[in-house]
Amino acid sequence: MTGKAEQSSSTVENRIVDDAGIGSINRHIESHFKAHEAYLNFSSDMQQALTAAINQQMNLLQQVMASGENVGSVDSFNPSASVSVTDVPRQPAGFPAAAEKVAFDRDLCMEFAIGSVGNMLGPDFAEVDTYPTRVRLPDEPLMLVDRILTVEGEPRSMSHGRVVTEHDVHPQRWYLDGGRIPTCVAVEAGQADLFLSAYLGIDFISKGKAVYRLLDAEVTFHRTLPVAGETIHYDIRIDEFSVRIRLTCSASILRELLTVSLCYR
Repeated sequence: MTGKAEQSSSTVENRIVDDAGIGSINRHIESHFKAHEAYLNFSSDMQQALTAAINQQMNLLQQVMASGENVGSVDSFNPSASVSVTDVPRQPAGFPAAAEKVAFDRDLCMEFAIGSVGNMLGPDFAEVDTYPTRVRLPDEPLMLVDRILTVEGEPRSMSHGRVVTEHDVHPQRWYLDGGRIPTCVAVEAGQADLFLSAYLGIDFISKGKAVYRLLDAEVTFHRTLPVAGETIHYDIRIDEFSVRIRLTCSASILRELLTVSLCYR
């Protein structure tokens, strides 16, 4: 009797320990989902604010154009009093420096955005065009990559790579605010991380069943915002890709995990 009692007591204790472990895992997963949900809500609010700001600028631009004013004129703006242009080259709008080699011009960037990735990157990427979705640059008016100067990395390697792009701040750009590019557009113009992800092969992993979403960014400005007539130079690098770790566990713990996950699906 004593042996059975001790065994029964041990079983109860183990069950209590297991229940406590499951509860701890549940609380951890629940807090993770809540934190991620809060971030996604914040990100959605920021995206809506950006969309509203762009729509407002587009509406103002249409009103100005309807009134017959010359929207491309910035004669009244004099940036020389407040801007020092040393780290961003000034050059004729729409043209790279004469000695600069261009890997892909704007037409090919638009091909990547709304056309065929196979036409841009060759037959090794033709399969991607058959997927229901793929990573691509946006269409006009938000396609802000005027040229791709350099691409480094092994295509389809899912390792590391680098892309160097440029964006020209034309005097006729729709987004100009006081003769300058707004902060949100200046950040968005560094959007060729989309191209680099595709070049390194992300679509061959997702196969059109997932879409790209930028969840976070940290931006540091080292000078005032560029003005009309300047070109912004972007040097973008991907160091590595990561995958989500899959947890292998017993059936009882898995049921608990699924219960929590379904609550936040």
